[in-house]
Amino acid sequence: GFRTGGSSTLLLEKLNVPACIDRLLTWTASDWARLCSTWLVGPESCPRIAVTGLPSKAFGEQIQQSDNARLQAQKESLGATGCKEAAEALEAAEENNDVETPDEVVEAFGIPDVEGISLIDVSTVIASKGQGFKILCGKDGPKLKDQLESSVGSTDQLPAAPLRFDHVAGSQFTECQVMLSTEKLTQDQLLLLPLWCSVAFELPLSAGDAGPALRYDELVQELTDIAVSKQMNIGAGSGAATEYLCLTMKVESSRYSKAVSWLVRLLTDAVFDVDRLRVSAKRILSSVPDMKRSSEGLLGQAIKAMRYRDDLIEGVGGIFVAERVFEEIFKADDDVAGLKKVAASLERVRA
Repeated sequence: GFRTGGSSTLLLEKLNVPACIDRLLTWTASDWARLCSTWLVGPESCPRIAVTGLPSKAFGEQIQQSDNARLQAQKESLGATGCKEAAEALEAAEENNDVETPDEVVEAFGIPDVEGISLIDVSTVIASKGQGFKILCGKDGPKLKDQLESSVGSTDQLPAAPLRFDHVAGSQFTECQVMLSTEKLTQDQLLLLPLWCSVAFELPLSAGDAGPALRYDELVQELTDIAVSKQMNIGAGSGAATEYLCLTMKVESSRYSKAVSWLVRLLTDAVFDVDRLRVSAKRILSSVPDMKRSSEGLLGQAIKAMRYRDDLIEGVGGIFVAERVFEEIFKADDDVAGLKKVAASLERVRA
């Protein structure tokens, strides 16, 4: 059975559709007007283009008449005999299309020998501050180690965080990833990580050692130009390292150094702007109804809610948790104060 309290009670409330509908029946006209003003047509909603389509009986009849005339002209062109032959040809084509592939054709394709499959060789070298470079695997490991030693010199110059270099010969792209431990974060800070992941590539940047100040739209354009793909998410390695916050960027190999520079800037120079946080939080909230309409997605969220507590890193990404956290922020008429607290909390997370 369900446990009482916590995420289980919230789950039961969300799955009780009749109760949700009953609450909507108590809404006044002003409640519905406020909903429309906030999310659809009011000054607080996002800029938009509204396209109004009006049904036209005359245009519908025109299309039907045109299609009937086309079919009649085709019948007259083919004649009775031609129409019969076309019908027979169509029927024969459908029968041929449904024929199963003969066994002798399938057996003509031999099963390839697995020993002939060439696996991708990955060479890996790890490094830590003051510990030197160490080869883990790969035929190109010694070559990779020599290149790193010649370009970096002593590992005393490296940052305190451990580094891992994976190399595949001939690869045209490079993926850079920064993994940040969430072990020392409080529950309130963990709950804000999905918001940071959502807005990470849309924040303005302050001026720093790595570059000048940028507006959020300038950052978006810069990252669009350089990155093949980018993401910030909780966990890495298909869930193998859920206790980490991961920032990843994939670029052409020739732009590797620029990718590293941008990752540094995204982590150190990002300004947690209230307006950008508001847009991202509302975007997350607007996705909740779509998730609830997906039976498969809803079931997955329900299983996560029952399996993990909300104060665990595995549980903070649940849609039910996000809905509760962000609705609390926007509960007040003026959400600026709440968003400023969120920005301050994210600053402490980064620190």
